Amino acid sequence: MRTPFRIVKVSDDGSSSDFVARLVFGILRLREDAVRHMCPSPEEDFLRKRHEFDDVYDPVLSAMRATRGAAKELTEIASSHIGQVDDGTIVRFQPRVFQITQGIDLKLQELAGRVLIQAVIALKAVQSVTAFFGLDIGPFFQNAANFERGMLSLRAAGHGALEGYLRAARATWTERFINQRTDVEHNGWVLPPVDYVQVGPTSVRAHIPLVCDLAVHVFARLSARRLQAFVENTVVYAITQQMLEPMILVEIPRSERRTELPERFDYALPDRGRPEWCPVYDDNDFLE
Repeated sequence: MRTPFRIVKVSDDGSSSDFVARLVFGILRLREDAVRHMCPSPEEDFLRKRHEFDDVYDPVLSAMRATRGAAKELTEIASSHIGQVDDGTIVRFQPRVFQITQGIDLKLQELAGRVLIQAVIALKAVQSVTAFFGLDIGPFFQNAANFERGMLSLRAAGHGALEGYLRAARATWTERFINQRTDVEHNGWVLPPVDYVQVGPTSVRAHIPLVCDLAVHVFARLSARRLQAFVENTVVYAITQQMLEPMILVEIPRSERRTELPERFDYALPDRGRPEWCPVYDDNDFLE
């Protein structure tokens, strides 16, 4: 008996989302052309090499989805809880005491841990993707001395743009983020509880605990966006090492991206007046 064809839903994201358009369709389209350049023939070599790329990129994609999902759930729980406390739905007042009838501390702890762990899995798995194209970014995750040596090696090899991007990412968030994950997994770090403050006779405010100086739900969403930008910029830069000359990679302005599939990159000839793309750190790379 023939196995029936199956379609399985993996997420609620459609092609109009930046995540799917840029990190799924966009990356895989660029991958197709780069691998074709690496293995122009025979077809078996191309298919084998493409499969090798997918094997190293799939763990990155899976961990990003897990990070994004946990960040979204954490944000929804925290925002809902703040609203329920503000409007008194889950607050009960008695003489000299008030009661919060529904707590979220355990859920926030679980989801914050999931964001930290899954995001670091994705970050470190990117090393295998860049190595596929001959780029070693391993020192990015090492101590300061090894990091500096690795960055100098990238610069000497002509990858100054990537070096600058990695320096900015590490200084802005990845080093502190990875250290926070280490505290979760190895040092018994526990997220502080939500703090409730009575601000009127029948009014209470909920103060969501902080991680890296940000309310945990704000931290989670920002970290998910930063992770997505890091993966896209680093992987796309690695892919450009296999560009078919004379074509260059250019960035499509946001206002010109298709609504149904807002991919970020396209090919162009260098004499068409559009600058060749290079990675530049920007916390607004991903806005969703």
